[in-house]
Amino acid sequence: MNQRKIGVILSYLNILTVVLSQLLYTPIMLVILGQVEYGIFSLSQSVIFYLGLLNFGFLGSYFKFYSASKINGNNDEIKRLNAIYIIIVICISLIMYIIGWAVIDNVNYLIGDNFSNKDKILIQDLLKIMLITMVITIFNNLFSAILAAREKFVFCKCMDFLKNIGNPLISLPVILLGFGSIGMSYVLLIISIVTLLLNIKYSLLKLKVGFLFKNINSDEVKKVYKFSVYILLWGLIDQINLHSGKLILSNVLGAEAIAVYTIGIQFCILFIIFSDAIMCVFIPKIYDLVYEIDSKKKLTNLMIKVGRLQCFVICFIWLGFVIFGKYFIKLWAGSEYLESYWVAVLIMSSLLIPLIQNMGIEILKAYNKYRIRTICHFLIFIVSLLISIKLANIYGIIGCTLGSSFFIIFSNVIIANYFYTIVKLEIKRFFEEIFKILPAIFISLLVGIVIVSSNQIKNFTDLLFDVLLFSIVYLWLIKNMAFNSYENELFEQTINKIYNLVKFKVKI
Repeated sequence: MNQRKIGVILSYLNILTVVLSQLLYTPIMLVILGQVEYGIFSLSQSVIFYLGLLNFGFLGSYFKFYSASKINGNNDEIKRLNAIYIIIVICISLIMYIIGWAVIDNVNYLIGDNFSNKDKILIQDLLKIMLITMVITIFNNLFSAILAAREKFVFCKCMDFLKNIGNPLISLPVILLGFGSIGMSYVLLIISIVTLLLNIKYSLLKLKVGFLFKNINSDEVKKVYKFSVYILLWGLIDQINLHSGKLILSNVLGAEAIAVYTIGIQFCILFIIFSDAIMCVFIPKIYDLVYEIDSKKKLTNLMIKVGRLQCFVICFIWLGFVIFGKYFIKLWAGSEYLESYWVAVLIMSSLLIPLIQNMGIEILKAYNKYRIRTICHFLIFIVSLLISIKLANIYGIIGCTLGSSFFIIFSNVIIANYFYTIVKLEIKRFFEEIFKILPAIFISLLVGIVIVSSNQIKNFTDLLFDVLLFSIVYLWLIKNMAFNSYENELFEQTINKIYNLVKFKVKI
């Protein structure tokens, strides 16, 4: 089994770890920290997260330049590329640190008047710790990109697992001992330092990754910068749209509303992660295919192949949440968080097509056909941000969510597909293959509605029984109504491997 297949499996094991830890960890945080402090912690994370996106475009562009250097077979060129990115990351870290302190000193103007002086001091303290964490994370992301470009997915996913399992396991006793959100922030900082050291050690000692600072000319740096700056803006806009509701609500309603909104967004982030788990391991492959003969057809075939697999996964999650999500949130977080259900449903529904097509974004980047697309992306975001602010003042949390959903649908569905046709991807054929899945999805929805209507869900046992029943029906329907020959073969291989693994363990 190659690194890519193992990477996908480990990605889903990591996601399972994240889901389980969030299910167990979040309710405890809500009880111990309270709605206000949890909202403040989430808001502080978002502010630093925006600053951290300053490095997103530069690291996302590493794959393109690495692929070109690898094809040329010039090892010194690869080492110079690594050195260029080290220089850029150092510059970004300094810029982020300066901006971060400016934000901390002026936090009162950022969050509005809905917080007490004690809350504002807590926000500043959290921002100081998280700012250092984000600087370390920037360097961590660089080494992660270097490893991913070399398709060392097993090690990368093991590092992800370390972070995902380490954070709740260490944070839980910390908050139980009374250290609160400050203690949680220090835990994140320590985990970031440990993972950075492990990434550096593996890259330098195991892979012998080199950095050549000699003979770097300004033209090489400019080439990286010009390619990366629009990717940076693109990623920044997407993420700010998803999290901007926290800042808007901090000025309109306060910390309690942020907590409710955050719970809804948490489900959306998990939704996105499930889709990215498959796509992320194919990013190096995309940049390799660009240089091959008949690349557009091969990329379309890859987009269809991955898009259908993503569709099976995310439609299952979307259907499950739409049908059972309200009951789950009521049992899990409490009735006061029921509005989180509508936040998640609105955002998740608008994300369905973009997540199935998210490989198309990487293809646009690979062909340098993203600059005008990014400008359109930015203009639509400005309009949607104004809509979100206006609707938040009228309809509160749901109004703010509607603005974000508008942006996703208009920019990431309508405008995005226009640009996919510009690079000659066969979008009509893509949707024809996706639409073949819809009958099974529609019947699954009807069955799910019947299941939830027939049984009264009073506790987690009732909920688990209904979800398992729905899952069996969904799997049977998509296998018999939607799978093509490749997907059937992949499914049977997976089942056989699981069966042989279980059989082997039983014998032992």
